[in-house]
Amino acid sequence: MSGEVILRRRRPRRARRVRHNLLLGIAATVTVLAVVYLVRERRLVEAFSLGTAYASLLFLAVCLSMGPIKVLRGEVGAASSDLRRDLGIGAALLGTLHTVLGLQVHMKHRWEYFLQPSPNGTVQGLRLDAFGFANYGGVLALLVSLGLWAISSDRALAWLGRPAWKRWQRTSYIAALLVVGHGFVYQRLEHRAVSAVAVMGVTTLVVLTLQLLGRRRWIASRQQSAMHSPSR
Repeated sequence: MSGEVILRRRRPRRARRVRHNLLLGIAATVTVLAVVYLVRERRLVEAFSLGTAYASLLFLAVCLSMGPIKVLRGEVGAASSDLRRDLGIGAALLGTLHTVLGLQVHMKHRWEYFLQPSPNGTVQGLRLDAFGFANYGGVLALLVSLGLWAISSDRALAWLGRPAWKRWQRTSYIAALLVVGHGFVYQRLEHRAVSAVAVMGVTTLVVLTLQLLGRRRWIASRQQSAMHSPSR
């Protein structure tokens, strides 16, 4: 296959990804600004920290819902789709911004988010209260997301191979659990409004339901295929 043919095939995909990212950028901006407006009584850095958190949660939820929806519709897709990949990258980017902004909100010294200060201001040990565990979970979720970002390319897929690549991609479920735990603990610690808790609860419930339904449909389809396959 000539380089000219490859280039012609790549151009529509490149244009499609540009459109994806433009729309995702608009969606992220609108979500962040909407949250900032709703919590406008808070400090600006805190408002943007919340905005990027909810935008990242939205992207992650849509990303984790795409696979089950395709299974429920009876569609068989490739190992990865550009839109799902771009959503995951967007979630990781927004999560990174949320982490950077969040570290400016509560504590004067950044280490106090993870280490317990003593009365004289020195380090007493690891922070083992709810605040500390929420922060550990958030950082672990970010590290997993950045790792997935690093392998979100065709080159990584080809290098790792589809089975290994899919196994690594499934760590997104670990990141999602950590994000949910981090979010709900902070909802409790900061006595957030019922509406904020409801948004996160409903989002989590919808994604979990789709995952369970998709998993059940996938198992049923595998069993049906096994029943109809000719015996050797």
